[in-house]
Amino acid sequence: MARQKPSARVAKPAAAAKRGAKAKAGPQAKAGPVGKRTRTPNRVRRAVSREAVLKSARSLFVAQGYLATSVDDIARKAGYSKGGVYFYFLDKSQILHELLVQSCALYAEIIATLKNEKLDPIDRLVSWVNNVSRLGAEAGDEILLPILISLEFLGVGDDIEHLVKAHHQAQLDALVAALRDGRKAGIIRDSGPIREQAASLSALANGALLEWFRRKDELNGRAFVRALREIVIVATCVDERRGGNAGR
Repeated sequence: MARQKPSARVAKPAAAAKRGAKAKAGPQAKAGPVGKRTRTPNRVRRAVSREAVLKSARSLFVAQGYLATSVDDIARKAGYSKGGVYFYFLDKSQILHELLVQSCALYAEIIATLKNEKLDPIDRLVSWVNNVSRLGAEAGDEILLPILISLEFLGVGDDIEHLVKAHHQAQLDALVAALRDGRKAGIIRDSGPIREQAASLSALANGALLEWFRRKDELNGRAFVRALREIVIVATCVDERRGGNAGR
């Protein structure tokens, strides 16, 4: 009886493995400049995966709260395993900390403008209203997160609470600076203790952001911001007509 020749698959396992590896690389490969296929760098894929975890966590923390959200919830929403989340972050609190740092960074320019003594104090307040409103429309979850977390972590005394407190304190101090400069110039009325006046403006903005989050499908954004701006002007300006045209 004639002996059968070994099949190519058995005779060349290395070649088969190589073909299999190429097939698995499919979605990760892309055509190079001369027809070659190159893999997406690991650092790029990891950055995309890490951002997906952060985005999913932020959405859940805003929608249902930090304490009510588990790592399993985050992994499920991001489309990864629980181990995949832990590959990028030590625990849930590290995720929250990074998200809060990102949110606070969005306010850096707004706070700098509020404290800029070269600008008219009323223009600084109007700019603050406009820019906070813009961020609320463009990056709602990022802006809401520090507000909501400040309530969940009130009195806890950990790093998260300190970070959120520092963020809100920075905005309050900037508002105090704008109001103080306006009082000195005689264009912002003295309505009692200045920190309380600044705190009332901060509360107004935070409440407006929450209201927009609840009713954004019902409200006209431009009209909502205009009404908010006019409330700030009426509450602070000596001459309401002067401030009333700012930012229109």
